[in-house]
Amino acid sequence: MSLMKTWWPLLLLTVPILAVAQTTDRPDSGSNGIYRTLDADGNVVFTDNPPDKKRAEEVKVGPTNTMDSPPVERRAASRGDAPPEPPEPPDTGYEAVSITAPDAGANLRLPQDNPIQVQVSLSPSLKSGHRLVILDNGTPLEGTAMDFPNPGEHTLVAQVRDGDGTVLIESEPVLFYPRR
Repeated sequence: MSLMKTWWPLLLLTVPILAVAQTTDRPDSGSNGIYRTLDADGNVVFTDNPPDKKRAEEVKVGPTNTMDSPPVERRAASRGDAPPEPPEPPDTGYEAVSITAPDAGANLRLPQDNPIQVQVSLSPSLKSGHRLVILDNGTPLEGTAMDFPNPGEHTLVAQVRDGDGTVLIESEPVLFYPRR
C-alpha cells in the first residue's frame, strides 16, 4: 500500500511530461516541411508526410503575408462613402399612434374585466377615407372591445389604413394577459 502512495504522485507528473515530449518537433519526425509527390495516377499531391521521401521533392514556402482589415466605418470613410442613413419614413400625415388601454403587461381577470376595452391615441385625428384597425394576435377586431377573449397571451397593434388597405402608421405592440 505504501508503494502505491509513493508512485501515484510520480505517475501524475509523468503523464504531462510524456504528452509534451510527443508534440515536440524532432528532426526524424518527418513533418518538418511540405513535400510534392505524384500518386499512382500521376496526380500532384502536397503533403507533410510523404510515403517515399526519396521520390518526394521538398517545397520551399515563403513567409505568409497577413494584414488586418480596417473596421467597416474606416473602410467606408476611406472610399469617400458616408455610412448609410436609415430611410426616412414616408409622410403619411400622422404623427403618432399608440394603444393606451389595456396597459402593457396587464393581467386582466375574466369575467370581472369583461369586455376588455381597447383605447387608441392618434395624432392628428383620423382623416376622411382612412380607417383604424386593431389587431389581436394578427387578427382584426370587430370594433374596439374584446368580449371574453381566450385566456393567455394577447398582442395588440393599432394601424391606420388608407382606402386601399395600405398601412400608413402602426403602433408599438402591447402585450397583455386575460385570465379566468
